[in-house]
Amino acid sequence: MTIPNSVMNSLTEAFQPPERTVEEYAEAVTTLYNIARFVTSSGRCAAQLLLSGFNGDNWQLDITDLILLDRANFKTAMTYLECRTTLGEPQERIENGYEKFQELQKIWSKLHVDNMWKDECPKCFGDGEVLVNPEGDDYSTKPCTCCGGDGQIAHMGNF
Repeated sequence: MTIPNSVMNSLTEAFQPPERTVEEYAEAVTTLYNIARFVTSSGRCAAQLLLSGFNGDNWQLDITDLILLDRANFKTAMTYLECRTTLGEPQERIENGYEKFQELQKIWSKLHVDNMWKDECPKCFGDGEVLVNPEGDDYSTKPCTCCGGDGQIAHMGNF
């Protein structure tokens, strides 16, 4: 049995490497970074994308979070994923990339694989800080004694 040329051409095209450019990759990284800097649902998704591409052992993407992105940013995420597989490390595609990814790791430390199972602290609501004098007009803060300033506590429920 011979395979028709149209089928062979389709198969050959399907297995070609992507034709994305380094510039498209840099644009996707920059867009996702600008979203990930803010603690929102879209920011969480963008941070997971970037950080899992940066260090997949320590940062994991929950693919169900991709629904949190609007259509344009979903397309950006798909460009990022495609480029990550062929064009190298994301932090190398933007200016001061390593420092920016360190910043994202601090903002999104609760997404680190060591912390994902922890619950938000009920006393400080995940801020890690509480008011020194909650009854007065002083709005200075101190580290939360319940979570030690981490904003998260170990889940002690039944599994």
